[in-house]
Amino acid sequence: MKRDCIDPAAEERQGFADCHLHVHDGDREGAMRFLDVVADCGVTDASILCVNCWSIFSQEENDWALWLKNNYKRMELTAFASFYEHGERAKLPYLLQLKGFLESGFDGIKLLQMKPEVRKELGKGIDHESYDAAFDLLEELGTPILCHSGDPEEMWDKDSPAYAYDESFPKSEDIYKEVFNRLDKNPRLNICFAHFFFLSNFPQRAVEVMEKYPRVKFDLTPGWEMFLGFSKDIDTWHDFFERYSDRILFGTDSNNRKKPSLNLELNQLVKGALAHSKDEFDIACYGRMIRIRGLEVSEDSLEKICFLNYKAFIGR
Repeated sequence: MKRDCIDPAAEERQGFADCHLHVHDGDREGAMRFLDVVADCGVTDASILCVNCWSIFSQEENDWALWLKNNYKRMELTAFASFYEHGERAKLPYLLQLKGFLESGFDGIKLLQMKPEVRKELGKGIDHESYDAAFDLLEELGTPILCHSGDPEEMWDKDSPAYAYDESFPKSEDIYKEVFNRLDKNPRLNICFAHFFFLSNFPQRAVEVMEKYPRVKFDLTPGWEMFLGFSKDIDTWHDFFERYSDRILFGTDSNNRKKPSLNLELNQLVKGALAHSKDEFDIACYGRMIRIRGLEVSEDSLEKICFLNYKAFIGR
């Protein structure tokens, strides 16, 4: 089987979903133009994820996401709120914040708390007792959660060009430990880990996570390293994608701060990596060409990853 791309507009496909979009800065016209670019890629359903928990982003992201959900018409949008960690709104306990989000019309929660910079800034992980009541309610309701946890392993490696995290940052394993502590407390959370949980170089560990936590899902938002990692052991990863095809979601991490050409590039990268044959091919990734192997997933798995899993994750 050799397929160089997938057609999101194919008649037999029910829709096409991107679980991972961001809209920053409160620019309504710019946000609308950005969403048009995404819709032009064939996307019919998408989630806007807020990240106002980090001090470098606007505290108003939740407000903008909800406005876009209610006013943009070319796609069926859902909005994922972010807990306030700074400012006046952060004085409310997480449980009360959560109840307010759900009553206001948010569909899910975005967690950036376990990204190393944010984890360092906050001084606590999501296993901290202050989050317990909110996570208990999230588990009870089955509310979808999309969590960024960790970063590529190279960012802790002093010999890597990607080195970013010195001894003042939490270590990768410490971050995983805190996340697993939360999953052990609340094993029925409806949670998806962004960027494939940064496990593209660790297929056995990815299997272990899937087997131990049967409600966990991964999304395919590409870091620069992800598809290179898959390509190192493409047969193993092909089998993984087929085995867990109902727990992987299509996503791009597109946002309105990126040039439209880059957002288009991310969309084509994920599509191409999923559907291309296992032969090597060249494709653009964050503005440069990389050589990867395709995962060559089956048509049935493509349907799940590109649409059905999103609908099941979101619910109703």
